[in-house]
Amino acid sequence: MMASVVVGCSCTLATALGADTLKPPCQADKTLVVPMGEKGVTVGDFVTHLKGEPGKEKTTATVKWDDKGFAVVFDCEDKQIVADRTQRDDQELWKDDNVEFFLDVSHTHDIESVWVHVIVTPKGTLYDEEGPVAARFTSGEIAYGMLGFDPENMKTKAEATANGWRVEIMIPWADMELEPPKVGDIWGLNLNRTDHPEEDYLCFSQTYGFFYNIHQWGHIAFADQDGNTGMTAEELDQKVAARHKEKGLELTKEEAEKLKAAQGEAEKRKKEKEAAEDVE
Repeated sequence: MMASVVVGCSCTLATALGADTLKPPCQADKTLVVPMGEKGVTVGDFVTHLKGEPGKEKTTATVKWDDKGFAVVFDCEDKQIVADRTQRDDQELWKDDNVEFFLDVSHTHDIESVWVHVIVTPKGTLYDEEGPVAARFTSGEIAYGMLGFDPENMKTKAEATANGWRVEIMIPWADMELEPPKVGDIWGLNLNRTDHPEEDYLCFSQTYGFFYNIHQWGHIAFADQDGNTGMTAEELDQKVAARHKEKGLELTKEEAEKLKAAQGEAEKRKKEKEAAEDVE
């Protein structure tokens, strides 16, 4: 990857989990098979980062790739657009409406490895960074990666639409100092939207906390123009699951049952606390 300069930033700080809430296993079921070429694949099942509920306003994203680069087109319904900031890599850009993508290059599931992160607001203001992590907050959560990652040939376009706004992003592999992926390669991927004033933090693959939770990102499987990866759907799932097991992200059936029970108890305590507060 290209050399980077570390600069402070606190964007993408979606509300973290409470102390009594447990994080689930990684999202093996979120694999997006994307054919090479202009058609791409569109997803519209974005959910909130903590509860996994549909967003208050509709979001879709079309993902594309070819031998030149990677592209995403976001379409966002929005009754009240919040977009005031104009400075690139603004430390508070997350306070504006925005869309973003994360690429976990080579499917590492390792936040200390190579990843790429790009944010664009309805005004077209840009934030871009790459991994590894450059700084953390005292809580241990990630503050920012390596900034100064300013791809010279990345193209972005933001425009108003009848129901909201659209953002187009195209970043060349060369600007990321990467060779184009091969058909059958699998990388980590997440697509996100921050929607103000609704305070919706939306994900393609639910992160259960900060968007930087790389073990919760989904995946992109690079396919040929006909959508073939060289694997059956079952083989693709097995390949992703094998990677999770290799990285220690797999839960046994017994562990999953314990986790589910603990989450139920945590939710019960939360409801009891809310009920008590209502009485007060």
